Amino acid sequence: MFLQARRKNMAELDPRAARERWQRVQQLAQETEQAAIERWSVAGLPGLLCLQRELWAAGDRAIAERLERADCLVACDRGCDWCCYLNVPIAGIEAQVIADWIAELPMAQRRLILERLAQTLGQLELINPGDRLGHKIPCAFLESDGTCGIYPVRPATCRSHYSTCAADCQQGWETGQWPARSGPIDAQTFDLEAQNAGLQAACVALAIPLATGELHQALGMLMLDRPQSRNNGSG
Repeated sequence: MFLQARRKNMAELDPRAARERWQRVQQLAQETEQAAIERWSVAGLPGLLCLQRELWAAGDRAIAERLERADCLVACDRGCDWCCYLNVPIAGIEAQVIADWIAELPMAQRRLILERLAQTLGQLELINPGDRLGHKIPCAFLESDGTCGIYPVRPATCRSHYSTCAADCQQGWETGQWPARSGPIDAQTFDLEAQNAGLQAACVALAIPLATGELHQALGMLMLDRPQSRNNGSG
């Protein structure tokens, strides 16, 4: 699901570059899947949770280095939250890491987050998943100042989502039609999502029961005992 969706973002590359990029993405996913299976055999689920954090950290470092280059034009900034009204597909291991992180928060903060999660889930259950942006339903973890309340454990989709034009994002938010120019900026972001897809594939191969789908629904299953929706909301 993750890889096929991101393959569309390669359409602007010339055919040879797109082919080489796609081969690299597939190779990374396969290598990560094998590494995850080996990690599972040694350390079980805790090992996979640790691997997820390692992949996030490595991806963050690679993306940060890319963003420092003069030819990398990115409009995103702290407090810019136009994209925080989109559905966020999430891998099962990611959902578990986020749930564990929230569980370690002070009780008052944890209770507030769970209340917001339940409220957002209630809103999402009343609409077609594809209509969310039009209904202006924000992420349950979006703070009043436009920052992310789970930033240290935000999903790979959020970590790799960058835009080259804030005005396009604002227009997309206002019209309900997200701009095509808002997506992975370079190989580093594709690599992170490829590795994440490989980790998810390993979980499927190992038949590990994990909550997947849209961010809120996956966390609702883990933290609020919500059943999985027939519409996973990731579209």
